[in-house]
Amino acid sequence: MNAFATFSGLILMCMVRELVAVCPADRENIGPCVASLCPFEHYCSAYKNGDCCSGAPPPCVDLLSDCPKNVALCTVNSYRVFMMTNCPKTCNRCGVPPCADANTSCPQWAAQGF
Repeated sequence: MNAFATFSGLILMCMVRELVAVCPADRENIGPCVASLCPFEHYCSAYKNGDCCSGAPPPCVDLLSDCPKNVALCTVNSYRVFMMTNCPKTCNRCGVPPCADANTSCPQWAAQGF
């Protein structure tokens, strides 16, 4: 990827992030998402750092037309949040619940260095 494409992507990421991290005008905003989660009958407006909006989430669609040609960026750490927020369909994030510990002992294990 050349420097211009990287720079353009970063600028676009900043602009789009501001557009998608808030609730649509016709939805109630009850505050920020916590670990991408919201109370019942609300949804998180963005993959990370979004707001909890009332009602059902919008259909899972890519917000940018060039998502399919950039599918490889779904797994690149520096683009992951941007891609998950703007290209959820391409990155196979539709209907995927947030990550959660499978065992209730995980916090204790982590505190012990495991």
